[in-house]
Amino acid sequence: MKTVLTAAAALGLLAASNAAFANEVVTESTEVSFHDVDLTTQEGQAEMDRRIARAARNICKVETTKSFAHRRAASDCYAAAMKQGRIEMAKRAEDIRYGG
Repeated sequence: MKTVLTAAAALGLLAASNAAFANEVVTESTEVSFHDVDLTTQEGQAEMDRRIARAARNICKVETTKSFAHRRAASDCYAAAMKQGRIEMAKRAEDIRYGG
């Protein structure tokens, strides 16, 4: 089983020379596997949270941004991706608990 982590980022699109691109948003997604994780336990949820965080860092390019505007966009992207990933994890855990 996999869950899809989607993040919207305005990375690399804050082109000062072209205002038309300044508000453009790029959406990326990746799959995060949880088939080997028991989401009904705290340990399983902690492991899944680490996987979501790793995927969010990769999608949002958190470690590779240099300018303030890009760091801010990466931080916002990371926060949104973590929120969405945790919501998906909670849904999957609930489905497992209640047979959904």
